[in-house]
Amino acid sequence: MMKDVESGKGTLGKLVKDESLYSEARQTLSEARGTLGNLRSVSQRIADGKGTLGKLLNDDSMYTDMKGAVASLNTS
Repeated sequence: MMKDVESGKGTLGKLVKDESLYSEARQTLSEARGTLGNLRSVSQRIADGKGTLGKLLNDDSMYTDMKGAVASLNTS
């Protein structure tokens, strides 16, 4: 198995020996970390009640107002 890795065979061998594959994997990981950071930031803003979605999910008066608006539309 180590001979295959040392000669660049298989997935592990290619990852160890192929510089471009390593660079691509590293870039992809970096982009994934950035995406996760953005998702963390957005979810924190929602949890804090910021923005339209945050207010909709965290503000009971928004829920009540929307429920009343839907009821009004249904009776129309």
